[in-house]
Amino acid sequence: MEMEMKMEDREDLNSILPYLPLLLRSSTLFWPSQAIEILKLLAAGPDRSRLNSGDLFFRTITDLRRSLSLSSDPLAFSAHQGYVIFFDQLISTEESKKWFEEILPALANLLLRFPSLLESHYQNADNLINGVKTGLRILNSQEAGLVVLSQELIAALLGCSLFCLFPVAIRGDKHLPTINFDHLFASLHDSCDQKQQSKIKCIIHYFERICAQIPRGSVSFERNVLPLEQRPLCVSYPDANFWNGSSIPLCKFEVCSFGLIEDQSSGALEVDFANKYFGGGALHRGCVQEEIRFMINPELIAGMLFLPALEDNESIEVVGAERFSNYTGYASSFRFSGDYVDKKEMNSLGRRKTRIVAIDALCHPGMRQYKIKYLLREINKAFCGFMDQSKYDQYERGLVKNDCSRDEQDTDMKDPNYEGTSNLEAEAASTSIETLEEFVDPMTETCQENAHLPLKNQDDIGIATGNWGCGAFGGDPELKTIIQWLAASQGRRPFITYYTFGLRALQNLDQNTFGSSGKAVALRVSGDKAAFYGCRIVSFQDTLLDDTGRHYYSNCYIEGATDFICGNAASLFEKCHIHSLAEGTGSITAQRRQSPSEETGFVFLGCNISGVRTALLGRPWGAYSRVIFAFSYISSAILPQGWDDWGNSDTHSTVYYGQYKCYGRGAVMSKRVEYGRNLTSLEAEPFLTKDFIGAKAWIRPVPTKFTKVFNKLVNGAKN
Repeated sequence: MEMEMKMEDREDLNSILPYLPLLLRSSTLFWPSQAIEILKLLAAGPDRSRLNSGDLFFRTITDLRRSLSLSSDPLAFSAHQGYVIFFDQLISTEESKKWFEEILPALANLLLRFPSLLESHYQNADNLINGVKTGLRILNSQEAGLVVLSQELIAALLGCSLFCLFPVAIRGDKHLPTINFDHLFASLHDSCDQKQQSKIKCIIHYFERICAQIPRGSVSFERNVLPLEQRPLCVSYPDANFWNGSSIPLCKFEVCSFGLIEDQSSGALEVDFANKYFGGGALHRGCVQEEIRFMINPELIAGMLFLPALEDNESIEVVGAERFSNYTGYASSFRFSGDYVDKKEMNSLGRRKTRIVAIDALCHPGMRQYKIKYLLREINKAFCGFMDQSKYDQYERGLVKNDCSRDEQDTDMKDPNYEGTSNLEAEAASTSIETLEEFVDPMTETCQENAHLPLKNQDDIGIATGNWGCGAFGGDPELKTIIQWLAASQGRRPFITYYTFGLRALQNLDQNTFGSSGKAVALRVSGDKAAFYGCRIVSFQDTLLDDTGRHYYSNCYIEGATDFICGNAASLFEKCHIHSLAEGTGSITAQRRQSPSEETGFVFLGCNISGVRTALLGRPWGAYSRVIFAFSYISSAILPQGWDDWGNSDTHSTVYYGQYKCYGRGAVMSKRVEYGRNLTSLEAEPFLTKDFIGAKAWIRPVPTKFTKVFNKLVNGAKN
């Protein structure tokens, strides 16, 4: 029978122990006796401890730190005032009472269990996954590896952060990010803005939840590395020739003009727009994409304890982090908005099926981002994070077929607690170990071992991302979009879902090459207040599913054959080129308004309507279908009748199909169907400005030259 390794002999424990507040003696982890006395007093509640205010809370923190000989590690200058402001002023009397009577004693009990939780962790770490190290340790730069922590142990670690118990003096030597919460609370005194309050509320809410019921799952943190040198059976750091010679086709690309990465339900790998220091400014003043994710999924903060800064060939993948909070807003408008119950399923290791990959983009790259050196840096960074190692290895050996379809406003916390650059020259280790959902994770230290582990098909795990490296980092969003698409495709991911975060989709390319047989939606827009500028949207049938909401399209090119602009949105198409590929009676529009009370319809203003042969302007998908063409050029490709009733004459009295001051051979009204209207100025007036979609409240600035002209024409008609 194999003897259990002594705690003193554990390489993993020895690497992390200098960064922990615990002591080790005779294979036992423990708190100093004075710290135990303080924690026991706290655990007894305020009747014994007399701790019932932010001021006394911070003084207790100071006493605990003194018992751990941390007095020489100064806390943030205004930390004391920050704890007082939050617990004595910002939260209600009821909330404060609950915190000091229930939550704080429970946290003290959790910290008392911390040594035994950590011992149990190491006892199980060697057997969790056969042949794979999963114990808590410093995951050094250029060393691929995995740490798996129970949610209970993570809660204890974050409790230490709240009490500011982690030694920090030597963290800079390892390029480790901030881990204690003193800077976060200090920011309340320096500038008590609401976003900082809400960040702390998210964390306090997390403690309330875990003290009410300790979660029993686990979370894995993995450092992925693309080796800088060539290795057999490994994917190494690609050069320009690799990318130039790639024959892997582009994967499916989906655009979401609404929604958030963390709300996606497809099981995709969710991109954290990371700082090189994991967590970025989460525990400082940062409040953009990465920092917000760390607030609503606080278990991510645990990785800041043991993950040094990322190098250019590295990424971090986290599987299983639970979400605890809802929120609204972004950056300065970020607000905590209550509890969130995470209903994600768990895999066999007890990890939620939430996969997050942290990749750090170039910071303020300017014109250098277009140079080969930096293009390679960015695409390889994304490739390191996106690569499906199991599938990619099989592809390289010819074992899989080609199945990819053809079809920040805040100041960036560049280096939160370290100034300088890393000169680490450690030998590059293996590449990423692929995270699997069920059965056994193929995680190992060498590429050769990876090749022999059982693999589960990952064809359904795509990438959910957005404006990575843009915003506060200042990158070119169009360039970053293409880079991520190429990296996901090369990494053998089946799709990439791109979230625009409500921003105007500038110069996007949405093309569906499915073919002319059957429906092939290139772009579906189901959110409200979406604007598209200079977009090229190309397919055949149902090209643009303009589903629901209010939308604005300006200077777009939209191409298709049958019903290629369809749906029941209220949409204004201004100065767009609409091109039909139909060769008979294919309709351009199929608007789905179903009752006279619906304020929906399609308005084409100053557009160019063309086609390869012949087509119709539209047919009714809904009985009250509404489509208007105004001030538009209509070519001879449009048949004289203009409209079709889709075989239902009952719609003649309910549809609203009209033209106003259109021109071109296809605009002649003399042979139009009887239900096709030649609108008067008064009839056309509601459709001639952006008021039709209520855009004055949400399009800034209003990018049009039509408004004044239309107002003059309408006013002239009235007079």
